[in-house]
Amino acid sequence: MAGPSQLLWGVALFLVFDLTEILVSIGFSEVAGHISYVQFQPHMEIEMKKLQAVRRTLSGASVEPILAALGEFVDVEELFHIASRHDGYRDGGCIAGQAVSSAVQDLFFGGRGGVYNDVDCFAPAAGHHFESTEVRSRVKTVQMADVVGEVDYEQINARVVPRYRVLSSSRMDKLNLVQIDEYARNKPIELTASILRSFDFNCVQVGIDLVERKLVWTPAFERFLATRQIEVESTHTPAHTAIRLAKKLGELENVYVDQDRVFRTLAGAIMRLKVAEAQTERGKGQKDEMIASLATLGASDPRSAMGTLYGQRRFGKLLAQKARDNESTLSPYFSLCEEGRSGGVFSLEPKRLPDESFLRLASRRHVAEYARLAAVFLRPHKPEVKARAAALLRVDPVSLEPITGHIHIWPAHPSSSVIEMAHEKVSVKEMDRFLAVCDRHRGLMSRVQMRNSLAEQVGVVQVVQKLASEHGQWVYGLIEAR
Repeated sequence: MAGPSQLLWGVALFLVFDLTEILVSIGFSEVAGHISYVQFQPHMEIEMKKLQAVRRTLSGASVEPILAALGEFVDVEELFHIASRHDGYRDGGCIAGQAVSSAVQDLFFGGRGGVYNDVDCFAPAAGHHFESTEVRSRVKTVQMADVVGEVDYEQINARVVPRYRVLSSSRMDKLNLVQIDEYARNKPIELTASILRSFDFNCVQVGIDLVERKLVWTPAFERFLATRQIEVESTHTPAHTAIRLAKKLGELENVYVDQDRVFRTLAGAIMRLKVAEAQTERGKGQKDEMIASLATLGASDPRSAMGTLYGQRRFGKLLAQKARDNESTLSPYFSLCEEGRSGGVFSLEPKRLPDESFLRLASRRHVAEYARLAAVFLRPHKPEVKARAAALLRVDPVSLEPITGHIHIWPAHPSSSVIEMAHEKVSVKEMDRFLAVCDRHRGLMSRVQMRNSLAEQVGVVQVVQKLASEHGQWVYGLIEAR
């Protein structure tokens, strides 16, 4: 039983000092761990110096020469005043995609970009048209979304967070102007970051913010520059992505792709969307035994929300022709099929899929989480990296079966990804202790979630454990109440 003096001491400590200051005072520090592996050299780690050099170059890069390079194709200054030059837009958004990536590589990384088919501009609509609804017939395009861990009073669960959706797209010579609708009005730089994270390939996740006139990029783009390895980061439209990847393989030079793994990953994403369709009223007559089985498995888990709102596997005639143009690359993994009687709707039917254990796991989770699961369980990682990531996702790393417990998905800081946190040098044993404490004291999660490094998050819990062992279990209650 804690005495009055201890209680006063504890109250004073936590009112006067933030846990950040306590963390620093006892010597915990962030462990940077942006390490990944490339398939064509499976045992070679990206040297931290190389990745840090990429980050320094990007941080010091001026947008002016990039804009000058893009200015040879479009009037970029017009895009910085888009609300006054085009009806239906408000200022904001970004210039992003392959042309920006090519300019960055050509100007700052030895001239290995070279592809400028068009310049993509993503700009927010003047009005708000976003409807957060699960009714497919009312939605014209896919809603870009992410799945995050949500800290509640009683539990920690997964929550789908819509980012934006495309309202229209217009082509004016070399300019591809994309009008988007945000789910929530973000700060301009946050909107740009959200747009970039939704792009399907790591090699294009870079852009120029149209309000702050800054270069913005993702950690995945850093890894691409360090490895020249293309990876799929988003699977909202997996068939489109597969066709676009086949096209990029013929356009981009000095890049690497583990084709078998990546195309099988996209085939699994198509299968996941078919499973989601089977869970709807229209899909109840599904005759494919595997799809029906996975749909039944997913329906028993609350995390497998019906996800047809957040993914699309069908496409039209224009993309179908591109699929035919790249048939030699796609045919080992997909068959091009017509759907319905209109003659204008097509799909890619998978021939080769990921292992069934992975498909079973993906069917238990929301379709928007598929890309993250694939990044953890289908890409090559060291065993300890995979074990850390699996622990954060609450999945057994061998069987890929869900781990029972109150934490269904780790509520990481919004600026971090599970795979980035998993590459930090935190022991798996310490991870187990860390997660056990958080599972018992769920109110502690709000404090832990504020840290974007796994090492810092573990450090916060270690500080609290130390205080609780010295002064009593009431320390947990004090922090949770605060």
